[in-house]
Amino acid sequence: MTNNSAVSKSVYRPGLNLSPYVLEGQDPNLQSQITKTHLRELIRTIQPYTDWVRFFGMSNGLENGCEVAHDFGLKAAVGIWLDRDHDRNENQISTALNISKIYKPEMVIVGSETLFRKDLTEHQLLQYIDQVRESFPSGTIITTADSHHILIEHPKVLDSVDVIMANIYPYFSGEDIEKAILILNIQYEQLIGLAKGNQVIISETGWPSFGEKRNHAIASPENAALYFLQFASWAQEKKVTHFYFEAFDEPWKARYEGLQGSHFGLWDKNKVLKPGMQEVFEGKRVENILEISSIAYHQKKAIENLPWFLKTVAQKFAK
Repeated sequence: MTNNSAVSKSVYRPGLNLSPYVLEGQDPNLQSQITKTHLRELIRTIQPYTDWVRFFGMSNGLENGCEVAHDFGLKAAVGIWLDRDHDRNENQISTALNISKIYKPEMVIVGSETLFRKDLTEHQLLQYIDQVRESFPSGTIITTADSHHILIEHPKVLDSVDVIMANIYPYFSGEDIEKAILILNIQYEQLIGLAKGNQVIISETGWPSFGEKRNHAIASPENAALYFLQFASWAQEKKVTHFYFEAFDEPWKARYEGLQGSHFGLWDKNKVLKPGMQEVFEGKRVENILEISSIAYHQKKAIENLPWFLKTVAQKFAK
């Protein structure tokens, strides 16, 4: 069941990260095969809501992502998954090259959080980026994606790509939901300051609808919907290109990342859009989001510092 019939084409159309391992038992670590039929079902669900789809590899059926995305009139950002296995990396690159010659993806992402995981050194990653740039058709956008702080630590990587792709997660850094968009904006502006005029794209950001509390960050359906609204408002106000993480919940991630890892989807594993998301797609926004978020956060902190007998009254008037 899905409710994508609610809109023919949404007002807000973010790029979406799509990892198709949504069925029980599917796990990329177990080499689960993804069929074109399965990809079509998932992309048909999100097609009214997005213009860009990002994929995370070139094996076990993921190599068909570009073809299927284009069939639905969507742009494709294909991923070359890099790890410590040289032969596997070469197979990823050769498959991506073959796909690019036929289907011409709009973007090729050479590695995802490769430096964050310490699978490769900076030098090795730069060699792979150069290899892809030399081999792929001219005009293809070549980049890599990694965490905000990792990119800051590796300016040579920033200089080597056509666009900068940064993963920013206020949830994982333990931020209060009221403060989350302020932190994201600070980290985005840090990268802008280092980008030398290059475009900075938010390649991943999101908030889980279920899972463990991380310092001040609480995973809940309400916070997931609120963060989506805050981020959509910020990205549209600042005209920042982005890929939201992620399209669908992925049950397999609970085994490796905890329950929160399996609940980042805008849609659940059954392809049902979660509460609060539809209205954002339909155009709901918070104007002057940074100013509003700053006021809300400082108001909340001020109430927390009041004596207990004043908190109830203050919270009533703050609503």
